[in-house]
Amino acid sequence: MRAAIKTAPPRLLRKVAARETTRLAAVLGLDGTPGLAAAVAKAERGEPVSVSPTPRWAYTSVLGWTAPVKWQEQPTTRPPNPR
Repeated sequence: MRAAIKTAPPRLLRKVAARETTRLAAVLGLDGTPGLAAAVAKAERGEPVSVSPTPRWAYTSVLGWTAPVKWQEQPTTRPPNPR
C-alpha cells in the first residue's frame, strides 16, 4: 500500500483526500458548513485554500459535549456552560 501511495500522482492523492474529507464531514454532521464544499473542491484542484482559524461563531467540544460558543462573550479561564 505504501508503494501505491508513493507512486500515485498528486491529482489522485488530492482526490482521495477530498473524498475522505467530505465523507468525514458528513459523518460529523458538518457537511452543511458554509464554504466547506468550495474549499474542498479548490484543494482537490490543487489550488491554495485559506481558512479562518477563529470565526465569530464556532463549535467547541469539551469533555464530550458540543455547544455553540460566541467567542467574545466567553471567559478564557473556563469552558462555556452547556444549555
